[in-house]
Amino acid sequence: MQESGDINENRCKTLSNELNKVLGGTARGGLFLFLGMTSSMAILAANSMIIGRLLGPYLYGQYALSLFLPQLLFLFSGFGINQGLIKNITDLYWRREEKRLVKIIQSGVMFRGFIGIIASFAVFCSANYFSSFVGRPEITLYIQLSSPALVFQVLYSVIVAVFIGLEKTNHSALMNVIFAAIKFAASTYLVLIGLKITGAILGNLIGYMVVDVIGASILLIKLKNFSQRNGNGEFRFAENMKILMGFGMPLYASTLLTGFMPLYQDLILALSVTSMELGNFKAAINFVTAIKMILSGTSIILLQISSKISSLNMKNRMTSIFKAISKYTAILIVPAIGAVILFSKEIIGIIYGSNYQLAPIYLSSLCIIYLLVPLGYLTLFNLLSGLGETKMALKITLINFILFLVLGPSLTKIYGVAGIIASFIISNSASTFFAINLAKRKFRVEFKVDEILGAYLIGGLSGIPLILFHSTFISSTLSVAIGILIYFFTYMTLILLTRILNETELKVAISALHDIRLLVFLIRLITAYQRKILNIRLFFISQ
Repeated sequence: MQESGDINENRCKTLSNELNKVLGGTARGGLFLFLGMTSSMAILAANSMIIGRLLGPYLYGQYALSLFLPQLLFLFSGFGINQGLIKNITDLYWRREEKRLVKIIQSGVMFRGFIGIIASFAVFCSANYFSSFVGRPEITLYIQLSSPALVFQVLYSVIVAVFIGLEKTNHSALMNVIFAAIKFAASTYLVLIGLKITGAILGNLIGYMVVDVIGASILLIKLKNFSQRNGNGEFRFAENMKILMGFGMPLYASTLLTGFMPLYQDLILALSVTSMELGNFKAAINFVTAIKMILSGTSIILLQISSKISSLNMKNRMTSIFKAISKYTAILIVPAIGAVILFSKEIIGIIYGSNYQLAPIYLSSLCIIYLLVPLGYLTLFNLLSGLGETKMALKITLINFILFLVLGPSLTKIYGVAGIIASFIISNSASTFFAINLAKRKFRVEFKVDEILGAYLIGGLSGIPLILFHSTFISSTLSVAIGILIYFFTYMTLILLTRILNETELKVAISALHDIRLLVFLIRLITAYQRKILNIRLFFISQ
């Protein structure tokens, strides 16, 4: 017994040391990134609702169409530079090669700024052609007015990427929140004083300009500090761009394919279903997109973690590290998605009102795919990318894209919206299982399948009381919130009681997350609670 305890203690220390090396400041940064993205999304969602109400459906439609062309060119202007910066900055930062790091950052920012100017000019020049093509010549001036914001949006995205690579995700989070707040205040004020569409567009521009000035100022100070410590290295722009684009171009191709899929999806639905069904689907997909954007923060952090694993020569420890990450992801994601599925009707009703009768079933169905996150959906793509396997990552996207391209029209024609949802789930599931196979063969990635399945089972069991007494929790927003809290409490109690999450792993988490006091405090509360319920269980067993 003593020998077994010593082995477990040694395993705990080994895993703790590995996670400390890999996580470093990443866990803290991940928390900042998550909070920043969630807060900024909430502010921007409120801004969209207010602007939509102030402008009315006709003018709001013109405003949305005015931003279509700039957003399309923003998608095409990336060339994978942001992903290349995150990967290479992380590598160089951990190897303490600060001279090269500074030059890589300068090259990436200069290139993206130059491309942003070209893209902005292209939007301005093609505004008349685009407005004529869509049959709305009156929006030409609005498109031209929105074109300068493209330059600042490009710079905003590249500065955020640099901060993530430098493990300054608190700065990235702050930039997200500042942009959202300034856009909210400026656009709302300008629309209220009578500028209407012009005010909304100028509010967007002002938001990007202000946040770029703040972000660029912080970045310049950091680069100056690096240069003062290490001197100025040789500036090799062509070589630096080759490194960035060599890593980023396959990911850029993946981004283009992924960005095209929602447009293709909307086209299929427009040709196959009624406006009422389409409206309900868009209400559901907007909420799902918000979930995906929040989870994308986790994916970005995993890209950074895998880059660290590569730079620290720890690829041989990938199995144990990814096992731990996938298990903890399962424990966190299952109750969150379970709560959305259980309360989909109430969530849609609170956000959109009672007219969206079909949206809850669409939302519940779309959420199913996110139960695959612990098995690699969204995460394995960034894991492989961070390890330099960008061609493998592109293959994953291609499988998803081709399957959706083929299945979407045929299934939607037969089953309507249910067909497009089925296509979405099938294509993403197939690409995820392909990614699992690749990761297993290349890096011997494994999963704690029994414990992940245990989390799924407990997630289902925890929802049974709420299903039986569902009518009790739908009378108000407060009662829905209480119902969700009861679900989370039941789930966590069963997870601890069954020891799917045990005390040894909680110790590892405390050690790895020692610099995040709030999380450490919460984990210690969970540990104390687990001891109490296990003591109660032992008492009843002994009786």
